[in-house]
Amino acid sequence: MSTKEILAYAEVFEDYVDYDIEEKFNVVGLLKPEEWETVFEDIQCVIDEEYLDEDGVWNYVCEVLDDLSFQLEYDIMDEEEARAYIKKLFEEIQDEFELDYSIPKEDAKNAQLTFLNGPDDLEKRGREYLESRLEDIYTIVERNAWDRIDEIVLCADYVKWEDGDEYGRIQFSWGGPSDELRIRGDKIEYVFSDWFVGIGFDVSNIGYVREFVDYFKELGVFDETTEV
Repeated sequence: MSTKEILAYAEVFEDYVDYDIEEKFNVVGLLKPEEWETVFEDIQCVIDEEYLDEDGVWNYVCEVLDDLSFQLEYDIMDEEEARAYIKKLFEEIQDEFELDYSIPKEDAKNAQLTFLNGPDDLEKRGREYLESRLEDIYTIVERNAWDRIDEIVLCADYVKWEDGDEYGRIQFSWGGPSDELRIRGDKIEYVFSDWFVGIGFDVSNIGYVREFVDYFKELGVFDETTEV
């Protein structure tokens, strides 16, 4: 391999992985530098779309490449098999870091109603919204992706209404429809509203929801009151 090729590989790897390529030419040489760049861009897309832990993913990538290097060196895997595996590496990462979304699905199904102000079929729609929102919260908490929280939260504050009702609020959407969490002491309620109808669910006992709310409590966002 020429010095120019070594430098080309090094530049690609340094952009994505802290990896000693000079000791891994039997893996690196399977793809051209531009092909490696495509693979790594695919992996980065998975990281961004799935809220994956970036360091964790790239550590996993290095482990996979180390393993492939070993298998090639001892003829456990041939070059064609290794090349095919590398090109679908981002799919393996999705499997490795996949979350169990049956958990928020069951939580939405089992959440107890707190109120129903509207037709009976509003409950089905409200639970669908609840399930989707629980998936968002579950992903943020499980991925430790707190830097992505502004992608699902419009605002967080403490509201006080003219009728005397008051609570901490984490608002996800506004208008028709809108949805939010309402926090009153230890009680956490998910509320879905659509113009003149609405429905609420008790989510106080869902662990990742409590962790999500605690994040905002620690920021002190419920300390200042918004009069409405």
